[in-house]
Amino acid sequence: MRPVRRNLKQKWISDDIWMCTEHIPAPRIPSVQDKCWYCGAARPLLEGRVVKPYVLPGSEPPPKAKKAAKKSQKEGVSAQIQANNTVGATPCAWPGCPNKSAGKSKYCSRECSNKNARSRHAHRKDVAAE
Repeated sequence: MRPVRRNLKQKWISDDIWMCTEHIPAPRIPSVQDKCWYCGAARPLLEGRVVKPYVLPGSEPPPKAKKAAKKSQKEGVSAQIQANNTVGATPCAWPGCPNKSAGKSKYCSRECSNKNARSRHAHRKDVAAE
């Protein structure tokens, strides 16, 4: 059996943290450390650091990444549901959902699947409490 080959190079994750990729999992080491705690490999050159953008006081900060990710996720779900409705598939298994199922799934989206899982969990808790 062949050994697993990894990228044996240390690299910067951010401007204050670097990682030694010789280990599984790779440790995240602060920039003040000159060597890896485990193997003694040297810290990567400072020129390769990922530098955070500096926002000047009074200027507009960049939009929140979390909000943008959540918005794109919601748009992705609605696009997925619209694509499912164009295909002649079976209806979604979640009661009251008018959409059609996606691919090999019995639900139209991950959202309906999660609703069903929460419902089953709540039902189990109610039965156990009785």
